[in-house]
Amino acid sequence: MEDSTQFRVCSVDGCDRKYHCRGWCEMHHSRWRKHGDVFADVPPILRRKGTVEEGFREKYRVDPDTGCWLWTRALNQKGYGNFHDGQRVVGAHRFSYELHKWPIPPGMFVCHSCDTPACCNPDHLWLGTCADNMLDASVKNRTPRGTRHPRALPQDLVDLIRDMWRNGATQKEIAATVGCSTSTAWRIANGARHRDTVPSWDFDKFKEGRRL
Repeated sequence: MEDSTQFRVCSVDGCDRKYHCRGWCEMHHSRWRKHGDVFADVPPILRRKGTVEEGFREKYRVDPDTGCWLWTRALNQKGYGNFHDGQRVVGAHRFSYELHKWPIPPGMFVCHSCDTPACCNPDHLWLGTCADNMLDASVKNRTPRGTRHPRALPQDLVDLIRDMWRNGATQKEIAATVGCSTSTAWRIANGARHRDTVPSWDFDKFKEGRRL
C-alpha cells in the first residue's frame, strides 16, 4: 500500500511544500511548535514592535556590484552577522536561509557561494555538511596554509631549515637549532608544510638524496 502522505502538500494557503505532519510542511510545523501559530515567527508579545522579518530587513544593505546582502549590525569574530530572532542570537545567514527557503536540518551548515561571511542573500546560500564546507574552503584556497597560518614559523626560520637540510644536517640538529619538533623540521624541509614558499629546486630529486 502506497503512503498517501507523499502526494500531500502543506495546508497553509500559498505553500506548496511537502507535507510533514498535522497538515503542515516542516517549516510551518516548526513555527507552530515554537510559537503556537503557523503564521507567526515571533511570540505575539513581540509583534507590537514589528515582526522579526521586518527587523531583519532593516539590518542589511544590498551591494549593487555583487548582489550580496551585507549585514550592517553586529558581526562575530569570523565576520558572520549576529541576529536576535526573538528568542536567541543566531547567524544572520542562517536566519535568512530559513526565512526565505526552508528549515535547516540538524548538523547542516549554511555555506556561501559568494565567500562573503557578512552576506545573507538567500540566493548566495546553500546547505552542506561540515565536509562540504571544508572542501569548498580548500578548493577556494580560504584555509590558512603556509605563512598565512597563525602559528606559522617566520620565513627566515623556514629558509634556515631548508638550507640546513640541503647541507646535510639531521632532523634533530635542525630541530635543536630552530627550536621546533623533528617532525616539523622534516615536513618543512620536504615541502609538506609552507608549500606556498617552496623554492624553485626540485624537491623530489632532493628528497631522493636525503632519504632517512
